[in-house]
Amino acid sequence: MAMIPATLLLAIAQFLITSCGNGTSTKPPEQTDSNFPLTDDPSAQEAQYKWDDENCLANVKPGKRITQFSATSWSQGQKVEIAQSIDSILADGSIDENVIGGDTRAREIYSRSCSRTDSAVGGCLGPEGRELNWTRTSQPGVKPRFCKDSGNYPRDSLERITLEALKHFSDARSFQVKAYLESKDPGPVDLKIIPSFETIRFNSSSSGNKSSIVDQMAYFPANSGLNETAFIAVFPGRKDENQDSPRLWETSFVLAHEYGHHIERKLGFDQYAKTRTVARAAVSEGFADIAGYSTKKGMDLELNNIGCIKDRRISSGIFSDKVEKKIDKALLNALLLREKDSISNLSTIKSDFSLPYLACTSAPSRTLPHGLGAILAHQVFVIASALNDIDPNRSKRDDRLELAKFSRDWLKNVNGSVGAGRTVENDLLLISKAIETAVLNESSRKSIRLTETDFKSLCSKMAKGFSGLNQSSWFSQNSCSN
Repeated sequence: MAMIPATLLLAIAQFLITSCGNGTSTKPPEQTDSNFPLTDDPSAQEAQYKWDDENCLANVKPGKRITQFSATSWSQGQKVEIAQSIDSILADGSIDENVIGGDTRAREIYSRSCSRTDSAVGGCLGPEGRELNWTRTSQPGVKPRFCKDSGNYPRDSLERITLEALKHFSDARSFQVKAYLESKDPGPVDLKIIPSFETIRFNSSSSGNKSSIVDQMAYFPANSGLNETAFIAVFPGRKDENQDSPRLWETSFVLAHEYGHHIERKLGFDQYAKTRTVARAAVSEGFADIAGYSTKKGMDLELNNIGCIKDRRISSGIFSDKVEKKIDKALLNALLLREKDSISNLSTIKSDFSLPYLACTSAPSRTLPHGLGAILAHQVFVIASALNDIDPNRSKRDDRLELAKFSRDWLKNVNGSVGAGRTVENDLLLISKAIETAVLNESSRKSIRLTETDFKSLCSKMAKGFSGLNQSSWFSQNSCSN
Protein backbone atom coordinates (compact mmCIF):
# COMPACT_ATOMS: atom_id res chain seq x y z
CA MET A 1 0.00 0.00 0.00
CA ALA A 2 5.44 7.67 4.77
CA MET A 3 7.30 9.35 8.90
CA ILE A 4 9.98 11.13 12.79
CA PRO A 5 9.83 11.46 17.17
CA ALA A 6 8.62 8.47 19.05
CA THR A 7 5.01 9.09 18.00
CA LEU A 8 4.81 8.69 14.23
CA LEU A 9 2.74 6.34 12.15
CA LEU A 10 3.68 4.12 9.29
CA ALA A 11 1.14 3.24 6.69
CA ILE A 12 2.08 0.18 4.71
CA ALA A 13 0.18 -0.57 1.86
CA GLN A 14 0.60 -3.09 0.37
CA PHE A 15 0.43 -5.50 -2.42
CA LEU A 16 1.36 -7.09 -1.97
CA ILE A 17 2.36 -4.62 -0.51
CA THR A 18 3.62 -3.19 2.81
CA SER A 19 6.44 -1.36 4.63
CA CYS A 20 7.67 1.38 7.01
CA GLY A 21 8.68 5.00 7.42
CA ASN A 22 11.25 7.85 7.56
CA GLY A 23 12.60 10.74 9.53
CA THR A 24 15.17 12.30 11.75
CA SER A 25 14.16 11.97 15.35
CA THR A 26 10.54 11.44 14.33
CA LYS A 27 7.85 8.83 13.92
CA PRO A 28 7.33 6.91 10.71
CA PRO A 29 4.38 6.87 8.38
CA GLU A 30 1.11 5.12 8.94
CA GLN A 31 0.96 1.65 7.46
CA THR A 32 -1.85 0.50 5.32
CA ASP A 33 -1.06 -2.79 6.90
CA SER A 34 1.60 -4.25 9.14
CA ASN A 35 2.22 -7.31 7.00
CA PHE A 36 5.70 -6.76 5.67
CA PRO A 37 8.04 -9.75 5.67
CA LEU A 38 11.29 -9.40 7.56
CA THR A 39 14.70 -10.92 7.19
CA ASP A 40 17.31 -11.27 9.93
CA ASP A 41 20.01 -10.50 7.38
CA PRO A 42 20.12 -6.74 6.73
CA SER A 43 22.76 -7.26 4.07
CA ALA A 44 20.01 -8.78 1.91
CA GLN A 45 18.83 -5.22 1.31
CA GLU A 46 22.06 -4.31 -0.45
CA ALA A 47 21.96 -7.40 -2.69
CA GLN A 48 22.86 -6.93 -6.33
CA TYR A 49 21.05 -3.64 -6.90
CA LYS A 50 23.61 -1.04 -7.99
CA TRP A 51 23.96 1.86 -10.43
CA ASP A 52 25.02 0.73 -13.88
CA ASP A 53 26.38 4.19 -14.76
CA GLU A 54 27.21 5.93 -11.49
CA ASN A 55 29.16 8.70 -13.26
CA CYS A 56 25.92 9.80 -14.92
CA LEU A 57 24.41 10.85 -11.57
CA ALA A 58 26.66 13.88 -11.20
CA ASN A 59 26.75 14.96 -14.84
CA VAL A 60 24.12 16.77 -16.84
CA LYS A 61 23.62 14.86 -20.03
CA PRO A 62 22.85 17.02 -23.05
CA GLY A 63 21.27 15.45 -26.06
CA LYS A 64 18.61 13.02 -26.96
CA ARG A 65 15.68 12.27 -24.68
CA ILE A 66 15.04 8.65 -23.74
CA THR A 67 11.62 7.65 -25.05
CA GLN A 68 11.92 3.90 -24.52
CA PHE A 69 13.93 1.44 -22.45
CA SER A 70 14.58 -2.27 -22.15
CA ALA A 71 12.05 -3.77 -19.71
CA THR A 72 10.90 -7.09 -18.37
CA SER A 73 7.25 -8.02 -18.81
CA TRP A 74 5.34 -11.09 -17.61
CA SER A 75 2.61 -13.15 -19.27
CA GLN A 76 1.31 -16.47 -18.02
CA GLY A 77 4.33 -16.74 -15.74
CA GLN A 78 6.80 -16.31 -18.61
CA LYS A 79 9.39 -13.53 -18.68
CA VAL A 80 9.47 -11.44 -21.83
CA GLU A 81 12.02 -8.73 -22.65
CA ILE A 82 10.35 -5.78 -24.38
CA ALA A 83 11.05 -2.23 -25.49
CA GLN A 84 8.87 -0.13 -23.17
CA SER A 85 7.88 3.43 -24.00
CA ILE A 86 8.27 6.15 -21.37
CA ASP A 87 7.52 9.87 -21.40
CA SER A 88 8.91 10.97 -18.02
CA ILE A 89 12.62 11.40 -18.90
CA LEU A 90 13.87 14.85 -19.92
CA ALA A 91 16.62 15.61 -22.43
CA ASP A 92 19.19 16.14 -19.67
CA GLY A 93 18.56 12.61 -18.38
CA SER A 94 16.59 13.71 -15.31
CA ILE A 95 13.01 12.72 -14.43
CA ASP A 96 10.09 14.98 -15.29
CA GLU A 97 8.37 15.17 -11.92
CA ASN A 98 5.15 16.50 -13.48
CA VAL A 99 4.49 13.11 -15.08
CA ILE A 100 4.10 11.30 -11.77
CA GLY A 101 3.32 14.34 -9.64
CA GLY A 102 6.18 13.76 -7.21
CA ASP A 103 9.90 13.38 -6.54
CA THR A 104 11.91 10.21 -7.29
CA ARG A 105 14.91 9.21 -5.19
CA ALA A 106 16.92 6.05 -4.61
CA ARG A 107 18.79 4.51 -1.66
CA GLU A 108 17.33 6.34 1.32
CA ILE A 109 18.01 4.65 4.66
CA TYR A 110 15.69 4.44 7.68
CA SER A 111 16.26 2.74 11.01
CA ARG A 112 14.83 2.35 14.49
CA SER A 113 15.54 0.65 17.79
CA CYS A 114 12.47 -0.82 19.43
CA SER A 115 10.95 -3.83 21.13
CA ARG A 116 8.47 -6.07 19.36
CA THR A 117 7.37 -7.58 22.67
CA ASP A 118 7.31 -4.80 25.27
CA SER A 119 5.47 -1.59 24.35
CA ALA A 120 6.35 -0.08 27.75
CA VAL A 121 10.00 0.17 26.77
CA GLY A 122 9.60 1.47 23.24
CA GLY A 123 7.39 -0.78 21.18
CA CYS A 124 7.70 -1.13 17.42
CA LEU A 125 3.92 -0.98 16.97
CA GLY A 126 1.28 1.35 18.35
CA PRO A 127 -2.04 0.14 19.85
CA GLU A 128 -3.68 -0.15 16.43
CA GLY A 129 -0.79 -1.82 14.67
CA ARG A 130 0.84 1.36 13.38
CA GLU A 131 4.58 1.31 12.92
CA LEU A 132 6.52 3.56 15.29
CA ASN A 133 9.90 5.18 15.83
CA TRP A 134 11.43 5.26 12.35
CA THR A 135 14.06 7.88 11.55
CA ARG A 136 15.90 8.64 8.33
CA THR A 137 19.58 8.11 8.94
CA SER A 138 20.94 9.80 5.84
CA GLN A 139 20.23 12.76 3.63
CA PRO A 140 17.51 12.34 0.99
CA GLY A 141 18.50 9.68 -1.49
CA VAL A 142 20.03 10.12 -4.91
CA LYS A 143 17.99 11.56 -7.78
CA PRO A 144 18.38 9.09 -10.68
CA ARG A 145 19.72 10.24 -14.02
CA PHE A 146 19.94 8.38 -17.33
CA CYS A 147 22.78 8.87 -19.81
CA LYS A 148 22.19 5.96 -22.19
CA ASP A 149 20.09 7.15 -25.10
CA SER A 150 19.24 3.53 -25.82
CA GLY A 151 17.67 3.07 -22.38
CA ASN A 152 19.38 -0.32 -22.25
CA TYR A 153 20.31 -1.08 -18.63
CA PRO A 154 20.93 -4.43 -16.85
CA ARG A 155 17.85 -5.97 -15.28
CA ASP A 156 18.82 -5.43 -11.64
CA SER A 157 20.45 -2.03 -12.07
CA LEU A 158 18.95 0.87 -10.14
CA GLU A 159 18.38 2.71 -13.43
CA ARG A 160 16.19 -0.06 -14.87
CA ILE A 161 14.32 -0.58 -11.61
CA THR A 162 13.59 3.16 -11.56
CA LEU A 163 12.44 3.24 -15.19
CA GLU A 164 10.14 0.25 -14.74
CA ALA A 165 8.64 1.65 -11.54
CA LEU A 166 8.19 5.07 -13.16
CA LYS A 167 6.37 3.56 -16.12
CA HIS A 168 3.95 1.58 -13.97
CA PHE A 169 3.52 4.54 -11.61
CA SER A 170 2.61 6.97 -14.41
CA ASP A 171 0.20 4.47 -16.01
CA ALA A 172 -1.54 3.87 -12.67
CA ARG A 173 -1.78 7.58 -11.95
CA SER A 174 -3.14 8.37 -15.40
CA PHE A 175 -5.95 5.79 -15.25
CA GLN A 176 -6.90 6.01 -11.59
CA VAL A 177 -7.06 9.80 -11.39
CA LYS A 178 -9.44 9.77 -14.34
CA ALA A 179 -11.51 6.81 -13.13
CA TYR A 180 -11.79 7.58 -9.43
CA LEU A 181 -11.21 11.33 -9.09
CA GLU A 182 -12.67 12.45 -12.41
CA SER A 183 -9.28 13.98 -13.29
CA LYS A 184 -9.11 16.15 -10.14
CA ASP A 185 -5.70 16.80 -8.62
CA PRO A 186 -4.63 13.69 -6.67
CA GLY A 187 -1.90 15.53 -4.77
CA PRO A 188 1.79 14.63 -4.95
CA VAL A 189 3.14 11.12 -4.42
CA ASP A 190 6.90 10.54 -4.33
CA LEU A 191 8.65 7.38 -5.49
CA LYS A 192 11.48 5.85 -3.44
CA ILE A 193 13.62 3.20 -5.08
CA ILE A 194 15.22 0.50 -2.92
CA PRO A 195 15.09 2.28 0.44
CA SER A 196 16.36 0.38 3.48
CA PHE A 197 14.33 -0.01 6.68
CA GLU A 198 16.27 -1.72 9.45
CA THR A 199 15.02 -2.52 12.96
CA ILE A 200 17.43 -3.12 15.83
CA ARG A 201 15.50 -5.15 18.40
CA PHE A 202 17.21 -4.07 21.57
CA ASN A 203 15.55 -6.73 23.72
CA SER A 204 16.41 -9.63 21.42
CA SER A 205 17.97 -12.64 23.11
CA SER A 206 19.51 -13.84 19.86
CA SER A 207 22.81 -12.68 18.48
CA GLY A 208 21.19 -11.60 15.24
CA ASN A 209 19.07 -8.76 16.61
CA LYS A 210 18.58 -6.87 13.35
CA SER A 211 15.81 -7.30 10.83
CA SER A 212 15.10 -5.62 7.52
CA ILE A 213 12.07 -5.21 5.33
CA VAL A 214 12.38 -6.92 1.96
CA ASP A 215 10.39 -8.12 -1.05
CA GLN A 216 7.53 -5.63 -0.90
CA MET A 217 6.16 -2.35 -2.09
CA ALA A 218 4.36 -0.01 0.24
CA TYR A 219 2.39 3.22 0.30
CA PHE A 220 3.05 5.85 2.97
CA PRO A 221 0.51 8.66 3.45
CA ALA A 222 1.48 12.31 3.63
CA ASN A 223 2.42 14.08 6.86
CA SER A 224 3.15 10.90 8.76
CA GLY A 225 6.57 12.06 9.85
CA LEU A 226 8.94 10.72 7.24
CA ASN A 227 7.77 12.85 4.35
CA GLU A 228 5.56 15.85 3.91
CA THR A 229 4.19 14.16 0.81
CA ALA A 230 2.89 10.64 0.36
CA PHE A 231 5.27 8.14 -1.18
CA ILE A 232 5.45 4.65 -2.63
CA ALA A 233 8.51 2.60 -1.73
CA VAL A 234 9.97 -0.08 -3.98
CA PHE A 235 11.85 -2.44 -1.68
CA PRO A 236 14.68 -4.84 -2.48
CA GLY A 237 13.92 -8.33 -3.68
CA ARG A 238 14.77 -11.51 -1.83
CA LYS A 239 18.35 -12.74 -1.73
CA ASP A 240 17.32 -16.00 -3.35
CA GLU A 241 15.74 -14.45 -6.43
CA ASN A 242 17.08 -15.85 -9.66
CA GLN A 243 16.82 -14.61 -13.22
CA ASP A 244 13.55 -16.46 -13.75
CA SER A 245 11.82 -14.91 -10.73
CA PRO A 246 9.51 -11.90 -11.15
CA ARG A 247 10.52 -8.69 -9.43
CA LEU A 248 7.54 -6.81 -8.06
CA TRP A 249 8.49 -3.61 -9.87
CA GLU A 250 8.23 -5.52 -13.16
CA THR A 251 4.49 -6.06 -12.66
CA SER A 252 2.15 -3.18 -13.31
CA PHE A 253 -0.42 -4.56 -10.85
CA VAL A 254 1.67 -4.15 -7.70
CA LEU A 255 2.54 -0.50 -8.14
CA ALA A 256 -1.00 0.24 -9.33
CA HIS A 257 -2.29 -1.47 -6.16
CA GLU A 258 -0.11 0.82 -4.04
CA TYR A 259 -1.32 3.90 -5.90
CA GLY A 260 -4.85 2.64 -5.20
CA HIS A 261 -4.12 3.15 -1.49
CA HIS A 262 -3.43 6.81 -2.28
CA ILE A 263 -6.67 7.08 -4.22
CA GLU A 264 -8.72 5.55 -1.38
CA ARG A 265 -7.44 8.25 0.97
CA LYS A 266 -8.31 10.94 -1.57
CA LEU A 267 -11.81 9.45 -1.58
CA GLY A 268 -11.98 9.89 2.20
CA PHE A 269 -11.35 6.32 3.34
CA ASP A 270 -8.84 6.12 6.19
CA GLN A 271 -8.64 2.64 7.64
CA TYR A 272 -7.37 4.18 10.90
CA ALA A 273 -10.25 6.64 11.21
CA LYS A 274 -12.09 4.15 13.38
CA THR A 275 -10.90 1.04 15.17
CA ARG A 276 -8.72 -0.71 12.58
CA THR A 277 -10.50 -4.02 12.42
CA VAL A 278 -9.58 -6.84 10.08
CA ALA A 279 -12.66 -6.04 8.00
CA ARG A 280 -11.70 -2.39 7.59
CA ALA A 281 -8.12 -3.29 6.68
CA ALA A 282 -9.45 -5.89 4.22
CA VAL A 283 -11.66 -3.28 2.55
CA SER A 284 -8.55 -1.18 2.00
CA GLU A 285 -6.64 -4.10 0.47
CA GLY A 286 -9.62 -5.21 -1.61
CA PHE A 287 -10.18 -1.73 -3.01
CA ALA A 288 -6.48 -1.42 -3.88
CA ASP A 289 -6.64 -4.81 -5.64
CA ILE A 290 -9.57 -3.58 -7.74
CA ALA A 291 -7.79 -0.32 -8.55
CA GLY A 292 -4.64 -2.22 -9.52
CA TYR A 293 -6.51 -4.75 -11.63
CA SER A 294 -8.53 -2.08 -13.45
CA THR A 295 -5.51 0.00 -14.39
CA LYS A 296 -4.41 -2.09 -17.37
CA LYS A 297 -6.01 -4.43 -19.87
CA GLY A 298 -4.75 -7.99 -19.78
CA MET A 299 -4.03 -8.04 -16.05
CA ASP A 300 -5.12 -11.70 -15.81
CA LEU A 301 -2.30 -12.72 -18.14
CA GLU A 302 0.23 -10.68 -16.19
CA LEU A 303 -0.76 -12.09 -12.80
CA ASN A 304 -1.27 -15.70 -13.82
CA ASN A 305 1.47 -17.92 -12.33
CA ILE A 306 3.29 -14.97 -10.75
CA GLY A 307 4.30 -16.31 -7.34
CA CYS A 308 2.64 -14.74 -4.34
CA ILE A 309 0.41 -12.31 -6.19
CA LYS A 310 -1.42 -14.59 -8.61
CA ASP A 311 -4.17 -15.06 -6.02
CA ARG A 312 -4.93 -11.36 -6.28
CA ARG A 313 -6.61 -11.76 -9.67
CA ILE A 314 -10.02 -10.40 -8.80
CA SER A 315 -11.60 -12.27 -11.73
CA SER A 316 -10.58 -15.64 -10.24
CA GLY A 317 -12.99 -17.22 -7.77
CA ILE A 318 -10.48 -19.58 -6.16
CA PHE A 319 -7.18 -19.40 -4.34
CA SER A 320 -4.21 -21.48 -5.40
CA ASP A 321 -5.15 -24.17 -2.89
CA LYS A 322 -8.55 -24.49 -4.64
CA VAL A 323 -10.46 -22.85 -1.76
CA GLU A 324 -13.23 -20.59 -3.04
CA LYS A 325 -13.09 -16.85 -2.52
CA LYS A 326 -16.22 -16.44 -0.45
CA ILE A 327 -17.30 -15.60 3.09
CA ASP A 328 -18.58 -18.99 4.17
CA LYS A 329 -19.32 -20.37 7.64
CA ALA A 330 -15.87 -21.91 8.03
CA LEU A 331 -14.12 -18.62 7.40
CA LEU A 332 -16.57 -16.62 9.47
CA ASN A 333 -16.24 -18.98 12.42
CA ALA A 334 -12.46 -18.69 12.27
CA LEU A 335 -12.76 -14.91 12.29
CA LEU A 336 -15.29 -14.94 15.13
CA LEU A 337 -12.83 -16.89 17.26
CA ARG A 338 -10.86 -13.65 17.19
CA GLU A 339 -13.73 -11.39 18.23
CA LYS A 340 -11.27 -8.65 19.11
CA ASP A 341 -9.97 -8.48 15.60
CA SER A 342 -7.70 -5.43 15.65
CA ILE A 343 -4.40 -5.69 13.85
CA SER A 344 -2.42 -5.45 17.09
CA ASN A 345 -4.25 -8.45 18.53
CA LEU A 346 -3.68 -10.38 15.33
CA SER A 347 0.06 -10.02 15.76
CA THR A 348 -0.08 -12.71 18.47
CA ILE A 349 -1.96 -15.27 16.38
CA LYS A 350 0.06 -18.38 15.62
CA SER A 351 -0.25 -20.93 12.87
CA ASP A 352 -3.46 -22.41 14.26
CA PHE A 353 -5.39 -19.77 12.34
CA SER A 354 -4.86 -19.30 8.65
CA LEU A 355 -6.78 -17.85 5.76
CA PRO A 356 -6.65 -19.49 2.34
CA TYR A 357 -4.14 -17.32 0.52
CA LEU A 358 -0.90 -18.06 -1.24
CA ALA A 359 1.43 -15.89 0.81
CA CYS A 360 5.13 -15.13 0.90
CA THR A 361 5.05 -15.77 4.61
CA SER A 362 3.10 -18.25 6.70
CA ALA A 363 2.37 -15.76 9.49
CA PRO A 364 -1.43 -15.34 9.45
CA SER A 365 -1.25 -11.88 11.01
CA ARG A 366 0.59 -10.80 7.88
CA THR A 367 -1.66 -12.42 5.30
CA LEU A 368 -5.14 -11.93 6.77
CA PRO A 369 -6.01 -8.41 5.52
CA HIS A 370 -4.71 -9.25 2.04
CA GLY A 371 -6.42 -12.63 1.88
CA LEU A 372 -9.77 -11.34 3.11
CA GLY A 373 -9.32 -8.32 0.86
CA ALA A 374 -8.84 -10.67 -2.12
CA ILE A 375 -12.19 -12.30 -1.28
CA LEU A 376 -13.98 -8.94 -1.02
CA ALA A 377 -12.40 -7.71 -4.26
CA HIS A 378 -13.63 -10.80 -6.08
CA GLN A 379 -17.17 -10.40 -4.74
CA VAL A 380 -17.27 -6.76 -5.82
CA PHE A 381 -16.00 -7.85 -9.24
CA VAL A 382 -18.71 -10.55 -9.53
CA ILE A 383 -21.58 -8.15 -8.80
CA ALA A 384 -20.14 -5.27 -10.84
CA SER A 385 -19.68 -7.65 -13.81
CA ALA A 386 -23.24 -8.94 -13.41
CA LEU A 387 -24.53 -5.37 -13.54
CA ASN A 388 -22.48 -4.75 -16.67
CA ASP A 389 -24.05 -7.83 -18.26
CA ILE A 390 -27.50 -6.37 -17.62
CA ASP A 391 -26.59 -2.94 -19.04
CA PRO A 392 -28.06 -2.59 -22.56
CA ASN A 393 -25.43 0.07 -23.33
CA ARG A 394 -22.46 -2.00 -22.26
CA SER A 395 -20.89 -1.94 -25.73
CA LYS A 396 -20.56 1.83 -25.42
CA ARG A 397 -18.76 1.71 -22.08
CA ASP A 398 -15.28 0.76 -20.86
CA ASP A 399 -15.60 -2.23 -18.50
CA ARG A 400 -12.46 -1.24 -16.57
CA LEU A 401 -13.75 2.28 -16.03
CA GLU A 402 -17.17 0.98 -14.97
CA LEU A 403 -15.57 -1.42 -12.47
CA ALA A 404 -13.56 1.46 -11.01
CA LYS A 405 -16.68 3.62 -10.63
CA PHE A 406 -18.56 0.74 -9.01
CA SER A 407 -15.75 0.13 -6.50
CA ARG A 408 -15.59 3.86 -5.75
CA ASP A 409 -19.28 3.84 -4.83
CA TRP A 410 -18.79 0.68 -2.75
CA LEU A 411 -15.90 2.24 -0.82
CA LYS A 412 -17.91 5.35 -0.03
CA ASN A 413 -20.81 3.21 1.21
CA VAL A 414 -18.50 1.20 3.45
CA ASN A 415 -16.63 4.16 4.85
CA GLY A 416 -19.11 5.51 7.36
CA SER A 417 -19.83 2.35 9.28
CA VAL A 418 -17.32 -0.50 9.07
CA GLY A 419 -14.87 -0.65 11.95
CA ALA A 420 -16.95 1.28 14.48
CA GLY A 421 -16.53 -1.26 17.27
CA ARG A 422 -18.81 -3.90 15.76
CA THR A 423 -18.15 -7.60 15.42
CA VAL A 424 -16.42 -8.86 12.31
CA GLU A 425 -19.70 -10.54 11.29
CA ASN A 426 -21.55 -7.23 11.45
CA ASP A 427 -18.75 -5.52 9.54
CA LEU A 428 -18.92 -8.11 6.77
CA LEU A 429 -22.69 -7.75 6.56
CA LEU A 430 -22.30 -3.99 6.19
CA ILE A 431 -19.69 -4.58 3.49
CA SER A 432 -22.14 -6.80 1.58
CA LYS A 433 -24.91 -4.21 1.96
CA ALA A 434 -22.51 -1.58 0.60
CA ILE A 435 -22.18 -3.70 -2.56
CA GLU A 436 -25.98 -3.79 -2.80
CA THR A 437 -26.15 -0.01 -2.46
CA ALA A 438 -23.50 0.39 -5.15
CA VAL A 439 -25.66 -1.67 -7.54
CA LEU A 440 -28.65 0.59 -6.92
CA ASN A 441 -26.60 3.78 -7.28
CA GLU A 442 -24.74 2.64 -10.39
CA SER A 443 -27.86 1.32 -12.09
CA SER A 444 -29.48 4.71 -11.50
CA ARG A 445 -26.42 6.55 -12.84
CA LYS A 446 -26.42 4.44 -15.99
CA SER A 447 -30.24 4.42 -16.33
CA ILE A 448 -30.43 0.62 -16.09
CA ARG A 449 -33.93 -0.60 -15.25
CA LEU A 450 -33.51 -3.68 -13.07
CA THR A 451 -36.29 -6.25 -13.33
CA GLU A 452 -37.44 -8.73 -10.70
CA THR A 453 -35.45 -11.39 -12.54
CA ASP A 454 -32.36 -9.19 -12.37
CA PHE A 455 -32.79 -8.68 -8.62
CA LYS A 456 -33.16 -12.41 -8.05
CA SER A 457 -30.03 -13.15 -10.06
CA LEU A 458 -28.00 -10.53 -8.19
CA CYS A 459 -29.40 -11.75 -4.88
CA SER A 460 -28.35 -15.32 -5.68
CA LYS A 461 -24.79 -14.21 -6.46
CA MET A 462 -24.62 -12.30 -3.18
CA ALA A 463 -25.89 -15.32 -1.28
CA LYS A 464 -23.17 -17.48 -2.78
CA GLY A 465 -20.39 -15.02 -2.06
CA PHE A 466 -21.51 -14.27 1.51
CA SER A 467 -23.07 -17.62 2.42
CA GLY A 468 -21.70 -17.54 5.97
CA LEU A 469 -23.63 -14.44 7.02
CA ASN A 470 -26.88 -14.64 8.93
CA GLN A 471 -28.62 -12.77 6.17
CA SER A 472 -30.25 -14.63 3.33
CA SER A 473 -31.69 -11.71 1.38
CA TRP A 474 -30.42 -8.71 -0.53
CA PHE A 475 -32.14 -6.41 -3.04
CA SER A 476 -35.44 -6.64 -1.12
CA GLN A 477 -35.81 -10.32 -1.92
CA ASN A 478 -37.46 -12.51 0.69
CA SER A 479 -34.74 -15.11 0.22
CA CYS A 480 -31.84 -15.77 -2.09
CA SER A 481 -30.96 -19.21 -3.38
CA ASN A 482 -27.37 -19.90 -4.37
